Amino acid sequence: MVIVVHSYVGHMIGRANEYQARPSDVPIGRTLASRKIRMQIQMGPVSATGSFLDDWDDRWMRVYSGAAGCTADANDGAHKTVEDWAEGGIHEVILDRTSDDNSPDADKKSSCTINPNVRYTTHAFWVRKDLENPHTFRCDSSRAILFYSSGCVLSTLRPVLIFDENNANEIQAARHVWTALYDPAVTYPKVGSGPAKKIPGGFIPHAPSCANLCLRRSTSKGVEKANRDVAIPECKKIRNYVRPDSCDEYPFATTLQGAGQTNTGYNYSVAIIHETQNCSQGGTMVQWYQRNRILDLDSYWVDVIRQGYSRPHSGAPGTVAHDPAPTSISLATCTIDGVS
Repeated sequence: MVIVVHSYVGHMIGRANEYQARPSDVPIGRTLASRKIRMQIQMGPVSATGSFLDDWDDRWMRVYSGAAGCTADANDGAHKTVEDWAEGGIHEVILDRTSDDNSPDADKKSSCTINPNVRYTTHAFWVRKDLENPHTFRCDSSRAILFYSSGCVLSTLRPVLIFDENNANEIQAARHVWTALYDPAVTYPKVGSGPAKKIPGGFIPHAPSCANLCLRRSTSKGVEKANRDVAIPECKKIRNYVRPDSCDEYPFATTLQGAGQTNTGYNYSVAIIHETQNCSQGGTMVQWYQRNRILDLDSYWVDVIRQGYSRPHSGAPGTVAHDPAPTSISLATCTIDGVS
């Protein structure tokens, strides 16, 4: 049995039908609210072993979404024979979290957890079999996400922010991130005889759910200032510099793992790079935060595509998105730190 789950985002804030899923994302002729989740179920050929081989195709079973925290439509728990499930094509269930658009929470956040399961109902027995580990979707209508008015994202697994050394506009920034993640001993500031640096955030394939290993975004200006107040003096210790040079830091100033946080110690890196590279990296982050609906305190991984390669260094799965944002990002207001 194959189960595919689709989540959606709406149009840009202020546009017509902003709370409807974009037409390019839904089947032709369909209209869905952007906080609905579409679950498609299809069973392939079935083989049986053991007893009751002769009548296996005639046994009845129900397939449930196992939804919690959201409302499933009437198609959930459909009751069919095994043969009908195997030959019936795609079965669809719609899960709904749109009611939370009126929540008093500033970001109007809510969650929907699915735990797909099968229940066999023939011959007076009722056996439940879970088909997958539970997965949770976080839905929101945050006004901080200007690109897409509302939507749902998978929160069980954390997204990966990827920088690309093949992008000439941010090669210096991408190389700095790679060095911080994969060769931290050569980064500034130096730790001397202290414990080796362990700079966080690098994607770990066997721990995709993140735990405490990811970076965590902070929208607090106080946190950002505290991080930069530590990072910039460390840049100036490397050498005196003036524009167009600038101070780049990793973990980023907009994270709770930044240089100025209590538990960070020396587990961060600073480097001097060209200000246009610094601004370009900032633009990439803004666009990525918007695409992935990264709100305050949300966690995420980081990785780098090395020059001459097409995949992230860690082997992180998935597709690297290069399509343009729905609106251009202006770098005119980019602020560069630690320069005179």
